[in-house]
Amino acid sequence: MRTIAKSFFGSLDSAIRKTTGELDGQRIAGLRFFYFDGLLSSLSDNLVAGFLELFLLTYGVSNGIIGLNTSIANLCGALAIIPGAMTISRVRSRKRLVVLTGGGIGRIGLLAIAFVPFLAGDSALAVVCLISLNALRTVMGNFANPAWTSMVADLVPLSARARYFGKRNVAIIIASIIAAPIAGKVVNSLSGIRAVPHLGFQAIFLLSFVFGALSTVSFARISDASVSESTSTKPKGFPLRALLADRRFTGLVLSAFFWNMALMIAGPFFNVYVVSALGASAATVGVLAAVSSISLLAGQLLLGRITDRRGDIFMQIVTGLLIPLLPIAWIFVTHPFHAALLNAAGGVIWAGYNLTSFNILLKLTPDEHRPQAVALYQTLVMAGSVIGPLVGGALADSYGYKAVFVASGIGRYLAMLLFIALVVRPGPLLRPRRGA
Repeated sequence: MRTIAKSFFGSLDSAIRKTTGELDGQRIAGLRFFYFDGLLSSLSDNLVAGFLELFLLTYGVSNGIIGLNTSIANLCGALAIIPGAMTISRVRSRKRLVVLTGGGIGRIGLLAIAFVPFLAGDSALAVVCLISLNALRTVMGNFANPAWTSMVADLVPLSARARYFGKRNVAIIIASIIAAPIAGKVVNSLSGIRAVPHLGFQAIFLLSFVFGALSTVSFARISDASVSESTSTKPKGFPLRALLADRRFTGLVLSAFFWNMALMIAGPFFNVYVVSALGASAATVGVLAAVSSISLLAGQLLLGRITDRRGDIFMQIVTGLLIPLLPIAWIFVTHPFHAALLNAAGGVIWAGYNLTSFNILLKLTPDEHRPQAVALYQTLVMAGSVIGPLVGGALADSYGYKAVFVASGIGRYLAMLLFIALVVRPGPLLRPRRGA
């Protein structure tokens, strides 16, 4: 076993060197642990992604409550981002900040969710606890996000970001392909036992905690010395005026606000629709998630080279104009098989969008204010995600799910047109990355 592990780590280090160039041993080790952090975190996240809404459904809640759950989490998360960015200037180690908050308290929230039915039974208090713990997880994750983003920007060399993140994203997607069907199967197999009716959901949140804890351990192994001190500036205060003076960055923030508001009008309700309107099981939800992940992986491999040739902005526009068609197409879904077809198409399209969005954000944020710029961006993104689920829940209860899907599609189109108008213009960002 030790020989196999040594061989695997050796081949991984060799692949990292080929991707990033010649770096010192500590930097290579840091990139290795960051790779495993992503893989384990993906297993943790995808074991429960979309299943909390189904967990709440077992308590008989309405669409409005499901939307409220997402909105409360996103509101609390939005309020945590800027304080998280300002805290960076007051701590010695960004890594410790990430490990304590998002990697520590946030993941303990997963363990707490698993025990809610034991402590609160089937009472309304259980619903309140689930919503509160979900909000706590989001707060901790978002509080850590500016420090995480700043640290990652320093850890991964600029010239190798596309290739390294491409390889890391493949591992993340493969983990999601494995995790989602397992979660659905576990929920189906263990739920319905009279003495412990929520055991299936409890089991997947417990498993999610275990993999999340392993992810935190891996991230904690990244040496502070593997992060470049030359770019690890810690400006004090919040330079709001300086950030807003950059019109292109301001345009990115505004378009992201409306984009995420439109996404979240429908986001919490796709799985709910599949279960409550189409009569599918939790296992089917897991399979549908796996279909999305498989096509996401295929899309990454297919569209990565096109992105390298045509540039980030080109791919963002093309995929951004196709994504609004996806929720509108859901009005014709009458069987889980139809949803699988849409998820397959959507995975490919979203792969192209995801390949470029983070790169664009990093390119439009100044090195000296990156944590604060990312914090402002993420805060307004989350603010849009607060409004969207409330609108979606109200539409679903009053007019049905089809109204939710149409409203989300129209909103996505308008947001992408705003991105084109405010962000896209001739300049370096339009050029493809060299050597990527």
